[in-house]
Amino acid sequence: MVSSHILGTNRETVDDWVWDTFETTPAMSTYLLACVLSELEYLETSYLSIDGRNVSLRLWTEKPKFNQLDLAYRLVPQIMETLENYIGIPYSLPKLDMVSLPGYDLARAMENWGLIVQRFV
Repeated sequence: MVSSHILGTNRETVDDWVWDTFETTPAMSTYLLACVLSELEYLETSYLSIDGRNVSLRLWTEKPKFNQLDLAYRLVPQIMETLENYIGIPYSLPKLDMVSLPGYDLARAMENWGLIVQRFV
């Protein structure tokens, strides 16, 4: 599962149901919350934020399409660093997931807090 925030360490199974607990999020509008339930896999990279934190960046898609993530894998950390340096404000979350969904019918991306969903082209 991919979500807007960090999955905690507490995982419990009750009556064949798996319960995951997430870390507490900063105050945010509820429409910014998102999750993706899928069997996708990810490539992970990171960048050093201007406030000294290491921010995790994960690019999710179907494993056979990993070879098409090369440009994003190289550019997203540079873009995040450039934006932070330009505006002088650090990215406020500990991670950013970017999910490319096959068959995603909305012709536009959804920029949820910590989770960007776009159509795989």
